[in-house]
Amino acid sequence: MFKKAVLACATAVLLAFGATALAGCGGQSAEDLIRDNLSAEFDQVKNLDEEFLNEVTADASTSGLEEFGIDAVELMKAYFGGFDYVIDDVTVDGDTATATVTLTCKSFDDYMNAITDVAMSASSDADFGAAIIEAVNAIEPVQIDPIEIPYEKVDNTWEPTAEGEQALYSALFEG
Repeated sequence: MFKKAVLACATAVLLAFGATALAGCGGQSAEDLIRDNLSAEFDQVKNLDEEFLNEVTADASTSGLEEFGIDAVELMKAYFGGFDYVIDDVTVDGDTATATVTLTCKSFDDYMNAITDVAMSASSDADFGAAIIEAVNAIEPVQIDPIEIPYEKVDNTWEPTAEGEQALYSALFEG
């Protein structure tokens, strides 16, 4: 039960990140607006912005993590450590657009394996939280295949479509 609860709580923290929406507006070209917006959002992750991390962990059910000595913000810092991105291309066609982005991030599978390994070998609750953070920090980020994030213009604001949000979510939290 202990191990399942920890795995569920740790997963919930990461899933909350997928709820972050990307939007943009202003007098710039559509390409620039989308690039600027992607950069602003991804820079929060890359720079391990405290406000972003607090928002992500507040959106998730993290109370169970504290019970096991795991600070949710520290866990997110460990998971997103080494995150980077390159906006390869933005193509606009009327009120739709596609941004192609290459991410460098930790594998979610590696994250889950690290947590499972620690859960299986932890000797005490006191060591568990520190061991989880250490294991997640040790995961090497990898560059993933470019992802395409479709956008649409809604009320003069460029927003990723549901498919775009799913593509980003999948890149970060599936595999």
